[in-house]
Amino acid sequence: MGLPRLIELVDARKKPVTPTMDIYLSGDAKTDQAKTVEVARNILQTTVNDLILDADTDYKTKITLNLNERKLTDRGCTLDDVKGSLESNKKFKMEDNGINSVVLNLVDEEADAPAVIVVRNKVLKTTVKGVPELLALQLSKRMMNMLFKQPVLIFLKYWKLKELIKIMLEQTMFLKLLKPWNRGCKKCFD
Repeated sequence: MGLPRLIELVDARKKPVTPTMDIYLSGDAKTDQAKTVEVARNILQTTVNDLILDADTDYKTKITLNLNERKLTDRGCTLDDVKGSLESNKKFKMEDNGINSVVLNLVDEEADAPAVIVVRNKVLKTTVKGVPELLALQLSKRMMNMLFKQPVLIFLKYWKLKELIKIMLEQTMFLKLLKPWNRGCKKCFD
């Protein structure tokens, strides 16, 4: 048979090839579309790059992030959320520059251009809210029985169940049942 065939049969991998998860919602989130969208927004990974119009870089002293108001409201984020996610970085000091702009003044005055680009790229990849490394999220309605209402499902392409449960419990989501499904379901708990 060979090793590739054995791996395919057993799916003995640390990271499954097709990780998917179904989340059934309960309560108001099951019937109210606005609450369902709110739950999905809280799960979906939002990075700084998803929220900005552009990032102006002065290659010696500062990085200016110009935030898009529409993107902020679409993702359910605020300027304070963005600032909170960037607070822990010690390579720059943050200052307000208007309503939708954040200026990051670099601490290292003698930084060269490649170092500034590395800092800017790390800032743009910073997660503001949601589950990191979430591959895809899709809302769906599935008919289970004609007598019952259609339960709303969120289909995720994700494999770190522990992190997902932690984030959902922190944000007190409306969960009735977490039903993970993938070939290596046991790997989710490792």
